[in-house]
Parts: sequence; structure tokens; C-alpha cells
Amino acid sequence: MYALRKLPDKPSAATWLPADEARWLEQGVVEQREEADLADMRSAIRDRRVRYLTGTYFCLNMASYGILFWLPDIIERVGDLSDIQVGLLATIPFMAGVAGLFLLGRRADLEGDHRRLLTFGLVLGAAGTIGIALTPPILGIPFGAIGTFGVLGVIPVFWAVPTAILRDEAAAGGIALINSIGVSGGLFGPVIVGVIKDATDSLDGGLLVLGGSLALAALLATLTPVDAPALSYASDAPGTLRARTETTEG
Repeated sequence: MYALRKLPDKPSAATWLPADEARWLEQGVVEQREEADLADMRSAIRDRRVRYLTGTYFCLNMASYGILFWLPDIIERVGDLSDIQVGLLATIPFMAGVAGLFLLGRRADLEGDHRRLLTFGLVLGAAGTIGIALTPPILGIPFGAIGTFGVLGVIPVFWAVPTAILRDEAAAGGIALINSIGVSGGLFGPVIVGVIKDATDSLDGGLLVLGGSLALAALLATLTPVDAPALSYASDAPGTLRARTETTEG
């Protein structure tokens, strides 16, 4: 703790350095960081693993936010329910989602094959969401529980995949890209369902779109290569891709 308080945190704060040398060091650090960040981001965009995982996470967020936002309306289709009854019934899918978080995450850790469990959870989420749309309203609650079990349960499983196949600077640029673009899917899911509901006076069309989004996410997850060596964009020359020797874990 003493060292953290006393040591300077940048060259200009080091009183024993001449001012011109301190400026030169700080400028060099800034330029090197900017070049590395740009190279890492370009390499991340070119890497098909990152593109597939970005698409997977975008579709997952689009469906999950859409389902959770419209869940009360899905439950209200059952019949004339009070607000308290709707709230109580809404706990069933959320409890299933909590169970999915624990069970799928635990299973993935035991098996070590995160991509297979990720695909399974996404398929389960797609089946549950499509089931809500194609079955009578009374079955919407159990199908909603199935869907949220898969959708919420795969979130920690998903993040185990990019952290296993990306290393060092690749992890910084790749994971930032996956998260920043993927999380924006949550903006589209509720809106798409709402637009289709206004046009058709039914939630079914929007739920089918969300189910299709999860099916597409499952396909992208399946296509993501995880058996090749883990990647790092660090190298002597900025922007050069270097494959590490360690193999990745599913």
C-alpha cells in the first residue's frame, strides 16, 4: 500500500525525471496504445469467431429482452387475471431461468464443452418461445418457463466461449466488440414484438421472430470454431495475428 501511494502513476509525476524525458515517455505510451487498440479492433472484426459470437450474442439479447418485456402480456392471455395473479405467475418463468443459470452453468463446467451446452440452451429457448406462439394461451406459462430456462441459463455459458478462444489483446478487442454490438440486440426485441402486435393485434408473430432469432443464434454458435488454437493479436508488428500454442476448451 505504501508503494502504491508513493510511486508516481505517470512519467510527468516522477520528480526525478527531466520534463522533456517525461513528455517523451508519455507521448510514446499514448501512441503505442492507440496503435495497439486500432490493430486489435481491426483484427477482431476480421476474425470469424468474433463475428459469429457477436451475432450469437445479438440474437440472444434480442430474444431475451423481447420475452422478458412482453412476459406480462403473454401471461394475461390466459384469462381474466388480476395484477397480483399476473405477478405471481410471472415468477414461474423467472424461477426456471434461475434454475437454468445454475444447472446449465454447472453442467458446462463439469463437461467442459461450453459450445454444446450453449447450443442446447439456445435451441431450448427457441423451442419454448415458438411453443408460446403456436399453442393455446394456457400453455404459454410452461413454454415460457422452458424458454427462459434456456435463454437465461446460457448467458454465463456463452461468455465462457470467447474467453476460451481469445487471449491477451485479442480478448480485450474481441470481447469488447462482442459485448458492445451484441447487447444492442436488446433494443430491437421488445420493439419488433410491439410493432407486429400493433399490426396484427397478436403477440404470436413477434414471438415467432424471437424464436427464429434464438434458432439463428444456435446455428451461429454451432458454426463457431473452438478447436483451433487460442488467438492473440499481440505481436512485434501491430495488427499481426499470432496463434498461441495452447488449445482451447469447448
